[in-house]
Order: sequence, then C-alpha cells, then structure tokens
Amino acid sequence: MKPIRYLLVEDQAPDQFYTEVLIRNDQPKATVEVAADGRQALDALMRASDLAPVGAVPAPDVILLDINMPRMNGFEFLDAFTDAVAHGRLKQRPIILMLTSSEGVADRDRASRYDCVQGYLVKPIDIATLNQLLAGAMDATE
Repeated sequence: MKPIRYLLVEDQAPDQFYTEVLIRNDQPKATVEVAADGRQALDALMRASDLAPVGAVPAPDVILLDINMPRMNGFEFLDAFTDAVAHGRLKQRPIILMLTSSEGVADRDRASRYDCVQGYLVKPIDIATLNQLLAGAMDATE
C-alpha cells in the first residue's frame, strides 16, 4: 500500500502534535500537512487541485477534520468543499473523517448528512479506530 497523505485540520497545537505523532508512529511513510482552520484547508486543497499547475502539491488521501475552529469551522468547510466539488473547482475526493472532542449526537447527526464524510472520531483518537475507519472507507471507494 502506498503511503497515505493526510491533511489534519485542527486549531489546537497539542491536538495537532498528538495526532501527527500517533500517525507517524504507526505509518512512518505517511505525510501529514496541518491546517489550523477550514479556510487554510480549503486553500491547501485548491493548491493541490487537479486543476492546479504542474508541480503542485499532491492532494491528500485523507482529511481529518475538527469541528470547532476559528475563521471557518468544520461544517463550514464541508459546505465550501461540497460546493467546490459540485461546481468543478475541485476534482479530488479524499476520505474525510471528522475529528472532534464533541460527543454530541447533534454534531454526529449533522456530520452524517454530508455524503463526503466517511467517519467520526472523538478525541483523543486511538490508532486502531483510525485504521479501522480508513480500511472501511478505502474499501467503499474501490
């Protein structure tokens, strides 16, 4: 299996560090790009778009998306992402897993309404749960 490219969308430095270390310890060849909010994540996706010039950064395979962030929260990102895909501004379809401290049913239900969301992880995450969700999502996309 090729190394996975992650885009971690998380505003809290301790959570960024924990998640990045967790992934790198389990998947040493994985790459992890960090965006501090949904706006930075959307900008990163646009830079990596199939429509971007040759030599652009490759698109992520997986987006780990926090809900509560400044500037653009996780749900606002999902709205913008869905719109960009629908209007042809983005072609890539990474696996999107919600990564949040919210165990609330309302957030989980809201996330499940987005076709692009393939899982929901409550922080702190464990690598076994992440790998299980990834395996299921990858099987579903093949």
